[in-house]
Amino acid sequence: MGDYVGVRHGYVTGGIKQRFGVGADKKNYLVTDGDVVLIVNDTKKAVQAKLGLPDVMSKNIDGYDCWEYRERKLKLYFNEDSLRSWEVL
Repeated sequence: MGDYVGVRHGYVTGGIKQRFGVGADKKNYLVTDGDVVLIVNDTKKAVQAKLGLPDVMSKNIDGYDCWEYRERKLKLYFNEDSLRSWEVL
């Protein structure tokens, strides 16, 4: 987080600008080690084109499809056909 102060028409204004990056609270994208970018709502077909077939496919108790890529240490969660979240193992 950075804060910026400026003067416009005699008034002092302040603003906070939040950047994406390591440590950001919420991001809608993930950059993997091979410079592959995954975005929330990517389809299974798009993820498969970017990363290939997963090592393990399962379904969790909440009904999400889970794809695990062991080499990349990555677990992806899909709701129906859309990427919803991920976990770096």
